[in-house]
Amino acid sequence: MSDPTLTRRRMAALAGASAASLAGCSGILNDSSPEEATDAGSGGGGSDGAADETGAGDDGSGGGGDGSDSENGSEATDGSDADGTETIPLQSEPRDSLTVSMVAGEDGTKLQFDPPLVWVKTGGTVTWGLESGNHSVTAYHPDNDRPQRIPEDASSFDSDVLAESNPTFEHTFETPGVYDYYCEPHRANGMVGTVVVGRPDPDGQSGLADPQDELLDAASESITRLNERTRELLEDAD
Repeated sequence: MSDPTLTRRRMAALAGASAASLAGCSGILNDSSPEEATDAGSGGGGSDGAADETGAGDDGSGGGGDGSDSENGSEATDGSDADGTETIPLQSEPRDSLTVSMVAGEDGTKLQFDPPLVWVKTGGTVTWGLESGNHSVTAYHPDNDRPQRIPEDASSFDSDVLAESNPTFEHTFETPGVYDYYCEPHRANGMVGTVVVGRPDPDGQSGLADPQDELLDAASESITRLNERTRELLEDAD
C-alpha cells in the first residue's frame, strides 16, 4: 500500500512544476520589443501622447469660461458646441474698454486669451492682463514678420513677452475692422485672439480671410474657429 502523505507531496510537486512551465511559455509568447508591447496595450485606437511638429498641446482656441462674461458684455451660452468643444462667447454689443486674461494651465496646456474674441467701439481700448505663464500680444502684420490679418491702414502692435514684472499691455483701436493677434511663445499651440472694432463690413477684412499657408496648423485651426464666430457676431449686429 502506498503512503498517502507521499502521494500528496508528489502531486503538489507536479502541480508546481506544471505552473512554472506554463509561466515560462507565457513569457516566451509575450517576448516582444517595448514598442510592440506599447502598441499591443494601446487598444489600437489610442494616441501615443506625443505632440505633433507644431507643438500643439490642445486646440488653443480658448473658450472664455462658461460664456457668461457679463463684465465684457457677452451673452450667456451653454458653454459647448455640439461636438463637445467649448464655445467662443459672443458679446451683445461693443464696449468702450475690455480686459482679456492671458492664461496657461498648470500642465502647460489650455494656453489661451480669455475671452479670445472681444468687440470694442471705434477708439476703444483693450487691456491684456497676465494671469499665468509668459505671453505676448502680437498683431498679425508684416512689421512682426507675419501675414497681414489686421486692417490695411491700422497700426501694428506688439507687447513683447510679458512677465510678472510687466504684466499688462493695452492698445487703443482707432480703425474699424477685424484684428487677429497671437502669443509669440505659443503660436504653435494655437494661442490666437481676435478684436472686432466698430461695425465693419465682413467683406474684404484681412482678419476674416482664410488662414495663410505659412501659418502653423494649430494657429490656422484657431483662426478658422474665430472667423466663424466673428461672422456670427457681425451678422447679429446688423
